[in-house]
Amino acid sequence: MSKRKTIAALLIVLFILNFPMLAINLDVEASVKDLNKPKIGQTNSNGRTDDVDDEDEVVDNEDEVVDNEDEVVVDEVVDDEDEDVDNEDEVVVDEVVDDEDEDVDNDEKSRKPKVHPKKSFTITISPDKPTYSQGEIVYLLGSIIDSGKTQPTNGTVSIQVLNPNGSTIHIASKTTNSFGEYSDDFTLTEEATSGTYTVFVTLSLLGYQDSYNHATFTVGESLTPSIRIASLYFTDQSGENRSSFNPGETVIVRVVVQNGGAELEKGMIWVEVSTPDGVPIPPVFVETKIKRGEMVTVGVSTPLSDDANLGQYTANSYVSNKMISQGGKFLTKSKTIFELY
Repeated sequence: MSKRKTIAALLIVLFILNFPMLAINLDVEASVKDLNKPKIGQTNSNGRTDDVDDEDEVVDNEDEVVDNEDEVVVDEVVDDEDEDVDNEDEVVVDEVVDDEDEDVDNDEKSRKPKVHPKKSFTITISPDKPTYSQGEIVYLLGSIIDSGKTQPTNGTVSIQVLNPNGSTIHIASKTTNSFGEYSDDFTLTEEATSGTYTVFVTLSLLGYQDSYNHATFTVGESLTPSIRIASLYFTDQSGENRSSFNPGETVIVRVVVQNGGAELEKGMIWVEVSTPDGVPIPPVFVETKIKRGEMVTVGVSTPLSDDANLGQYTANSYVSNKMISQGGKFLTKSKTIFELY
């Protein structure tokens, strides 16, 4: 035991004596390491400098930054491209839809008949005689003509006949022939009411506005006048039928009036012409007696000035039992048009 203690004491003494030398060796090794470490700008043992290492680190950092920026830029570009594509898709879709809508509109327009507001025609309607007896056949005749003196074909004529009480006794639908004419007939009953009957017609023709007219006839002995305008047309001063005129000419408006009832003692036949602007030229009237079953034709002159407006003129005709200012009333009316070129 004492031997072991003696050895331990000797080791401690040797450690104490050698400790300063150990510290010096550690400092020397540290200094040598510092001396061996190359400074900035000096070449190390591999022939490289610390600057290169630092630059490599910087380059790595810059590469990393560039990579990050590339990622950002790529993302932004992709997003922008996606957005542009979306916008282009939207624009293309809108354009396609608009084009399709336009095509549809064009198709619908192409399917719809063109209606010319200033292109119209006159439809006439007339029974074959002014007065009938119960049980007789009533023959209705009519025709159409437009402002260009042509007879439109394949027009549809709707017909309705009313008795003196306002009840419908006959309806029909007819088509005009190649001459612009149509006809219809029906038989009166043996119990047909005496009095004035009215025939209404409507003409529908592709490319034109609808046209209307009416006529009257009597059944049995009528105690009142049964007046209708059988025809309304135009001629020049030589009597030639015309539907168009030139400024400075005189238009003769001719009215054909038929009476199927009692005598009209003081019949007043009126004519009023309106300009294309709707301004009426002062009306003119003719007073005449119209006997039972009689047909009367009157002509009213309408001079046109040299500077008259070009376009479509409308002629309106009325028949009254006396002056309106004296308590009279209009018994029938009709209208038609002519062109001024």
